[in-house]
Amino acid sequence: MANLQDTNQPVAWLHWLHGPVRLFLSKDEAMMELDRLNREYPVDKYARQMRPLYTTPQQRKPLTWEQQMRIHNECADSISLAIALTEAAHGIKE
Repeated sequence: MANLQDTNQPVAWLHWLHGPVRLFLSKDEAMMELDRLNREYPVDKYARQMRPLYTTPQQRKPLTWEQQMRIHNECADSISLAIALTEAAHGIKE
């Protein structure tokens, strides 16, 4: 497991949608299953999620000045949009 920590690569992939969580040790397997589910149940296609799992938390870096200004310019009147864009810049999804 120490070797996986050194590479900062996901150790597994997680699927979920309104029910049981499924765990895959390979991204290829996870993608194949996601494709199968999307074909069989297209109504849930955009709600289904896949997320990488790491042995250590991913490091987040501060936004650059350019990123901050883009968010400021796009969201002058909407704090919720500013929050959403900031979270997206940090790879935070729910």
